[in-house]
Amino acid sequence: MIIRKAEVGDIPKIVALLQLALGEGKIPKSTTLWRWKHLENPFGPSLVFVAEEHGELLGVRAFLQWSWVNEDKEFQALRAVDTAVHPNHQGKGIFSKLTAALAEEARIRRYHFIFNTPNEKSLPGYLKLGWKKLGKVGVGFEINSLIPKSESKGDLPTTEDWESCLKGLEFRCSKGFQTQISKTYLFWRYAINPILRYGFLTDYRTYFLIYRKRSMRFGVELRIVDLLHIDQSQKIDQQSLSMQIQSLQQKTNITTYSIRQASEYFKSFWVIKNDRIGPVLTFKQLNMTAAAESEFIDQWKYSLGDMELF
Repeated sequence: MIIRKAEVGDIPKIVALLQLALGEGKIPKSTTLWRWKHLENPFGPSLVFVAEEHGELLGVRAFLQWSWVNEDKEFQALRAVDTAVHPNHQGKGIFSKLTAALAEEARIRRYHFIFNTPNEKSLPGYLKLGWKKLGKVGVGFEINSLIPKSESKGDLPTTEDWESCLKGLEFRCSKGFQTQISKTYLFWRYAINPILRYGFLTDYRTYFLIYRKRSMRFGVELRIVDLLHIDQSQKIDQQSLSMQIQSLQQKTNITTYSIRQASEYFKSFWVIKNDRIGPVLTFKQLNMTAAAESEFIDQWKYSLGDMELF
């Protein structure tokens, strides 16, 4: 068995391996999704390794490029995402070998760190490879209605709506480490996402909020995936923001958002803030000083859009 860098020509085999090992699940596997996610990412193409034997792919491991900024500081990071091992070759350490090899490649290429939200099955493997737990992603909940609602996506903006809106906006990062925002990134991540549909709310002056609706067993979730500041010289117009959010909440059962990013805008009696419900967040330092790592983690204002699976 050899471990090597994946090539564009491997994509059909990679997708077939993902389908075989993982099934379709909630996220359908396709060459279209793989190319969008791993080749068209504005931060750059993903780092992808495969394990191969006699021309057959036995495993695949992908790290998605990501950039975090806070004023004049910038960290080049990787998000550990897609991975699969052929069912006939599981239990042979292929996952660990691929992940360790790719982490070493990332260290050599001077990336600062790797982050991800592994499931319970894969978490022990990451911890053995030097990842550390940072606790769970802090998720805030606001109860909208106890009467079950049904999902409707007919009012979501089209790709053309996104393009028209983004054309006239300029974004400024708030204090704290956040994803490096650009119009190109927002269009890629939210407007042309091949598997998830998103909407936006904006007053075109102070805020740009991105959301999606998700059906649950007891109704519909309104997920605030990102909340961006347009003009740092003005405070976010909370009255306008609240009115627009409330119009969406009337058609949903709960609102969820990142405690680290948006908690100050949700202050009603029915808010529940909990940092023990979301997925586990893990972190592997590659090329950071202890002081830089501590500063980053303390000031990390990630959104749910940064952490959700796509």
